[in-house]
Amino acid sequence: MGRTMAFDSFTFGGDDYVVGSASVSPFDYGDTNKNYRGDVANCVNNSTVNSDPAAYAECQNFAFATQATIWKIPGAGSTEEIAPDTFYGWQNTGNANIDRKASQGSIRGVAISSSTAYSGKPVFVGLNSTQDGSNLFMQATVFTPNTDFTTGNLDKVTSRVISRATIKEGDDFVYSNSVATDINQNLVLIGEAKRRGDKRENGAAPNRMFLASIDSNGNVGSAQYFDELNGNTGIFFRGVGGETGAINNFNEIVGAVDAEQTTEYFGKKRRQRGFIYPYNVADSSDQEMVERRAIFQNQPWLLDDLTNDGKLDGNNQYRIVDASDINDDGVIIATALKCEGGYDTTGHNSYCGNGQKKERVVAVKLIPIANEAERSIQTRGVEAPPVERKGGSLGWMALILLGFFGLRRNK
Repeated sequence: MGRTMAFDSFTFGGDDYVVGSASVSPFDYGDTNKNYRGDVANCVNNSTVNSDPAAYAECQNFAFATQATIWKIPGAGSTEEIAPDTFYGWQNTGNANIDRKASQGSIRGVAISSSTAYSGKPVFVGLNSTQDGSNLFMQATVFTPNTDFTTGNLDKVTSRVISRATIKEGDDFVYSNSVATDINQNLVLIGEAKRRGDKRENGAAPNRMFLASIDSNGNVGSAQYFDELNGNTGIFFRGVGGETGAINNFNEIVGAVDAEQTTEYFGKKRRQRGFIYPYNVADSSDQEMVERRAIFQNQPWLLDDLTNDGKLDGNNQYRIVDASDINDDGVIIATALKCEGGYDTTGHNSYCGNGQKKERVVAVKLIPIANEAERSIQTRGVEAPPVERKGGSLGWMALILLGFFGLRRNK
């Protein structure tokens, strides 16, 4: 029952590879605290159960130690079974289980570097376990290729934890885990660090979104949090939480972000919405990037603001709740709530049929409007009054409903 996960792919030396994580060892199944629906030890020790563990309730929560993994994809027409090509070990331990906790590792994103430090070679990001006494810390990690990294030596990497996204700051435990989710050719990476429940900020203990850069010498910078970079203003207010989806090669980041500042501690979960963040690298003078950022007025936006055309139907049928990917043309793949016929108003928090109609979860594609003269940004109001059905601008992005549900990249 050992599970595998695939998150990204790359081509190197003429060969195609997939990256992710694979199980390498069972967790400590002798720990009775793991007996959620029966004795998990039965899944290994009971011959009847372990002959078909998926059929038994106690085995549904059976888990494993995992490692960051690369698979080489055979050529077209091959009948060869795809086996793991390379495993990347944990940060500072070879133990799969420590004090009833299982070590974890995963590659979540990869980019072929244009940097002089790793020119033409892949750089990987994800997570890895670090042992600290009897603790195992699951922390955001960068795997950079060494000089002898080749198609036959994919294991020749240096694994580094991203500073300021670590579980501890000095002797203080600030976060419970962290992960890097994507990286682009400029070696700008994105990720999230989960605040501990006792380290709440502004009434919540959210996933705190960050980015970091790898310079031309191969040095990995420390995590810079979105709220800090934006002065705790706008959509990245103090204590904001969210999920980082993807970053393209123009440093445009998409994901999901808290759309309200309600207190989650003994309160309700914050409503989230999709966002785009055109990140400005401090020393970047690339004219095309400058022009792309200017389109967004050099600031992050909720995607619902960019799809607002001022009409009650059309785009107003959708509220973008998450953005999972963006390409270099600025086309975004996202998940949305759909209110058939349109929400009651164009406001961010409008009801659907006065709260009586059911919304659906759908997959959508957002396409930037090419003609600058035809696009404009109109921010949606909050608790906006009903508006008349009349013409308006085209908004900033065209919205296309895809023919299947819940499209998103695994995180």
